[in-house]
Amino acid sequence: MAAKYAAASAQQSLSLPPEAPIKWKDREPGETGPDFTRRVYGPWLEGGIPKRVLRKLDAALVNELNTWVRNGNEMPADIKILTVSEENDRLLNAGPEAIGKHLGKFTGAEALREAQRLRSAEARRR
Repeated sequence: MAAKYAAASAQQSLSLPPEAPIKWKDREPGETGPDFTRRVYGPWLEGGIPKRVLRKLDAALVNELNTWVRNGNEMPADIKILTVSEENDRLLNAGPEAIGKHLGKFTGAEALREAQRLRSAEARRR
């Protein structure tokens, strides 16, 4: 079941748009970081959105979400922003087929670097 969930999660993160649909700076007046995230990224939240991917799309939003938590607020349960460790765990738990598919997104030196990164992550888990 974990592998199935991880594979579905990895598939969802692939379908994120290449650019932010709306940037945090263009939010509606009075909208909080979690409310904005829910409105703009709602379709991708169920499986979780990797923080590193969200940062590439809208770094100001990631900063706002970090500030939200730092100011004593709890991140709502329906907003799943994945750390690199959580991403790695999901991918490694999904098994060799999912890892192979993931590595297929890279070419040349980038593919080698990603494979080494995953091997290191797996070694740290032991």
